[in-house]
Amino acid sequence: MSYTRLKMVQFGPGGASLVGTVGYALYNSDGSLNAARTTAGISERPAGSGTYAATVTFPDSFTGELRWDTGGATPKYASEPVNPAESETGGMVTFTNGLVNATYTITVVTAGPAPGGVLVSNLTPYLSPADFLKFADVRIIGDLCSDTGTRVTASALLTDPNLNAALQAASGRLEAACLKSSRYTPADLLVLSTSNSGYLLREIIAGITKGILYRRRPERKLPPPPEYEEATKYLDELGGGAAIFGLQGVMDAGVISHEVERPDEVEARNMTTRQAEHYFGRRSNRW
Repeated sequence: MSYTRLKMVQFGPGGASLVGTVGYALYNSDGSLNAARTTAGISERPAGSGTYAATVTFPDSFTGELRWDTGGATPKYASEPVNPAESETGGMVTFTNGLVNATYTITVVTAGPAPGGVLVSNLTPYLSPADFLKFADVRIIGDLCSDTGTRVTASALLTDPNLNAALQAASGRLEAACLKSSRYTPADLLVLSTSNSGYLLREIIAGITKGILYRRRPERKLPPPPEYEEATKYLDELGGGAAIFGLQGVMDAGVISHEVERPDEVEARNMTTRQAEHYFGRRSNRW
């Protein structure tokens, strides 16, 4: 029997807005084609992000490779191994080149025992430099990112390695809080996109990023910004379940329900206490 899984891939800014061109195919473990390339059912999440998703159908006990590509004359590729033992827990992440916009896949991770060594993490920040600057004073950030004494300009911040490292570290802290107990997956966090919860996620990462950048100037003995304190509080609440992002499955998991057995249900089970009731007496749940 075949099974389906939600699969996601990121091709970076250079691979944005390619719905209808991005496709995938299935290859057997020996490299032979199993399922022909298709572009059907692939959506970009969110539009213009270069992140694509599709519900992929795999043959029963399929072992092989899911191969994405951007199409066109010079396509980029992203490959993910698919093994039956990993079908419930996600696959390995595979780079296809060493460029800044290297392609990779993100696999939805469902409940179940995960084999050691399987990477469950996004490989780029959940907040872009351009979006981060909507939450910050570009002049202060330019000063904090500079290592030369000259303020980094707004345009240069978009590709500044110090800012990108801080954004990625902040995204890692978010994952550390959200992924425990399988409350969320990296794919869940990406799906939030531009929703209200998605903007809360961005604000949290922005606050953590500011704190990380302030720590780059220890000689100034700057106290952490208030946004950092607020963001770390949110991480604690997200990790403990006191606060959640707006996903239905997470909401349902926090609803406590119970069921009271009827006396006829207890008798219908006909267990030892029922069979030997002359020894045990009549239980309270049979009245």
